Parts: sequence; C-alpha cells; structure tokens
Amino acid sequence: MKKLLLSAVLLLTLSALAAAQDTPAVEIFGGYSFVRLTDTGPSNDASTNLNGWDASIVFNANQWAGFVADIGGYYTTDFDADLKTHSIMFGPKFAMRKGAVTPFAQVLFGVAMARANDSESGVEYLNENDFAMALGGGIDINVAPAIAIRPAQVEYLGIRSEETGDFKNSFRYSAGIVFKLGAR
Repeated sequence: MKKLLLSAVLLLTLSALAAAQDTPAVEIFGGYSFVRLTDTGPSNDASTNLNGWDASIVFNANQWAGFVADIGGYYTTDFDADLKTHSIMFGPKFAMRKGAVTPFAQVLFGVAMARANDSESGVEYLNENDFAMALGGGIDINVAPAIAIRPAQVEYLGIRSEETGDFKNSFRYSAGIVFKLGAR
C-alpha cells in the first residue's frame, strides 16, 4: 500500500512539473526575416525586398498572455541605394498552448529607423526614425522541452514616414528557433 501511495504521489508530482513546463517564463526567438517594404504615398509608389534578422524576448504572464520586446534588422541594395532599416517594437502576445504546437498572435508598436546611402558615392540621403507597428502571428512547434522551431511568423508591418506622413503598408515574414527558459 505504501508503494502504491508513494508511486501515486511521485506520478502526480511529475505530471504537475510537466504541466508547469508547458508555459515557459521566458521565450527567446532568433532567426531570418524578410520584409516586403511598400511605399504607397502620393509622392511614391515603390516596393523593395529586404532580407535580415529578427529577435524577440517574451515574458509570459500566464499560459496565454505575455509581453514581447522585438528587434529586427533588414537590408538591401536596390535602385543604386544601400537601404538599412532597424525596428524596435513592444506589445502583448497571446498564445494557445496545445501539446507540441503553439499558435500565437501579437500586436507590436515602436520605431523603425531607416538609413539610405547612394551605393556609389556613399552619400546619405535618408535618415529617419519613424513610428512602426506589426500585427500578426505565427506558430511554434516544440522539438525538445526547451526548444521550439518557428516555421512561420507573418505580420502586417506599418511604418509611418515622419518626413512625408505617408504610411508604408508592408509585409514581414520571420522563421527561426525559440529557446524556452523557466516555468510559469
């Protein structure tokens, strides 16, 4: 009887620990990012593709809600210009944790810093710090207790030019790896 009771307590403790592991306290993401930057203002109607990186850290408040800090860098040489854009955004993340798969949605607000130089002369002709927001979501697939793969994070990326007031209605795709730390 004692062995059965001890086994039941041990099994209950292990299952409680396993359930607690389902919601990490912190998630760190890093990976590749693609941005289709579209400027549709009255003075311009151009698009360009930028490749780069995206990184974020999420502090989970509970099983379904957390706070995200996201940074990214996107680069291209297009139309005889070297364009560099970096973003820093913050906001809430909502996740639905079901087994090995975690779909999520997030709303981020912050700033995008754009710099452009003439690729031949090196003369800078764009230097802006603009309002930015990202609305979208993705999916994480657990491959180990503390590691997940993010095959897709797809977002609307809006950047408002401080100079012209035009809004760049753009698209951002990211993919990479997620490291999960601690437990909630």
